[in-house]
Amino acid sequence: MKNNSSLFINYTKQLLSILPQRQREIIEKRFGLFNNKRATLQAIGSKYHITRERIRQIENEVIKNLSKVHHPKEFYQLIKTTKKFLQKNGGFCEENLLYKNLKQKYSEDIPEAIFSLWLTIDGSLYFSKENKIYKSFWALSKNYDSLIKDVVKQVQELLEKTKKPLSLENILANISSNKPIDKKTLENILIICKNFDKNPLGEYGLVRWATIRPVSTRDKGYYFMKYNVKKPIHFRQLCSLLSNYNFPNKRKINVQTVHNELIRDPRFVLIGHGIYALQEWGYNKGTAKDVVYTILQTANKPLSFNDIVREVKKQRLVKDNTIRFILRDKQFQKTPDGKYTINKAYINTSETDNEEAIKKQPPSSSGDYQILSA
Repeated sequence: MKNNSSLFINYTKQLLSILPQRQREIIEKRFGLFNNKRATLQAIGSKYHITRERIRQIENEVIKNLSKVHHPKEFYQLIKTTKKFLQKNGGFCEENLLYKNLKQKYSEDIPEAIFSLWLTIDGSLYFSKENKIYKSFWALSKNYDSLIKDVVKQVQELLEKTKKPLSLENILANISSNKPIDKKTLENILIICKNFDKNPLGEYGLVRWATIRPVSTRDKGYYFMKYNVKKPIHFRQLCSLLSNYNFPNKRKINVQTVHNELIRDPRFVLIGHGIYALQEWGYNKGTAKDVVYTILQTANKPLSFNDIVREVKKQRLVKDNTIRFILRDKQFQKTPDGKYTINKAYINTSETDNEEAIKKQPPSSSGDYQILSA
């Protein structure tokens, strides 16, 4: 591995040594050779007091001249290896991912910029530069450019329509292409496009979605509970976990802020003293009393105290005595056999009283009636 590294670096230096000093410096800066820091045309032009276009011309001239040089067998072997890799990956690959694979085969010590320079000098592969929508990538030919853009457009429309992250299988089943594509090819396309990313479940979505790249505290809380915790958690513990999690836009998270955000967001349900769950896990909003009422209403028959306790504890972290106290409320009544049911007489009376109160209210200035809360 070390021999590969030395060979690649030494030959690159030897290749550049045949160039005039200014040309050599321009190429080194443009590719970020030996320091992995690529300089822009503008920055290099300013250094030499020439235009960006002139720097571009010099770069193209140098690459053209170096392509005519007879290179060692390792140079051509790299090109062959790269083409085989691209063929196995649908014909194209995001630039950094390609270099990562080449490092694994040759040596981790080889600067990525050297791979970039050698492939550019060879000239038989197509390179697409990074822009606002796409990352830079290498392809077997320019024809793959249109394939990538067509698939990206379809995936964008599909995700906008479904409004939720999808697996590669689901995406593949809902798009079409003139050229057959498999899961690996599709994944390579999604990696290249900056509009997409995946969650911990491997589902792809739009980067602006909270389920893909959360920004606010409440979205980070939802993301972490859904994909990492996967069970009810106290807001203080959640705050600690969020503070240590490697979010892209990491910033300090306050305990009280977490508590306030979870209270306000309908996606979260308070099920115990400071303990929250996600509503999508089957937890219902409301107080423990509301939960008892819903359980009896759904059952549509009297239930024993033990049955009620069992069902309530699926929704709330409360003590048996708390449930017993709730059942003393006038909304509920105890049957002769010791079970509990909804007190329909009390409910009907409450509704009648409320209707009478509404009728007695004077009209408001807008012509509407003031409605009293039940």
